[in-house]
Amino acid sequence: MNNAILFRCALVGLWMAALAIGPMKSALAADAAKRVAVLDIELLKADYLPNAERTTEEDRQLLNMSADLIRTRLRKEGYDVVPASLTREAIAAADPGQRLHQCNGCEIDIAQGLNADWVAIGWIQVVSYLIVNLNVVVLEVEKGREVGRAFVDLRGYNERSLKRATLYLLDHLLVERLAKNRAMP
Repeated sequence: MNNAILFRCALVGLWMAALAIGPMKSALAADAAKRVAVLDIELLKADYLPNAERTTEEDRQLLNMSADLIRTRLRKEGYDVVPASLTREAIAAADPGQRLHQCNGCEIDIAQGLNADWVAIGWIQVVSYLIVNLNVVVLEVEKGREVGRAFVDLRGYNERSLKRATLYLLDHLLVERLAKNRAMP
């Protein structure tokens, strides 16, 4: 008789453990690292500025620094960030022919090719060399919905001000907003 009771208790215990493991597996799946493709940051200069129609080597260095800061911080936060070299290859192969933040879904196609869950698109607007704006939008690749957006105004278009603005955007705006959407399936 005691063996039958023990057997039933063991079955009930296994059944309860199975019920508890189900939600844990869902939570673990939701907590799995999101793969993020951080596309190169683009530059929009006011047309009255010198070299407005082209991106200089100095511009490219500033844009890459900002994108690298974003990649590094997202990696530190536990995201699986697509390497910059793979992202650049995918952009070149896609040859969107227009700005990535205005290409009507080409950023999603690029991110799908990189097996990313999310894609980050950034751009810098230079109104003058004193008035500058940094924008970053993160989209969920599967549904195309926005999971995070942040922008900051900065004064001065130089390495120091852009680095400070990028770090501020990450520390006080974007990372927190992404965290709210991270666990969503």
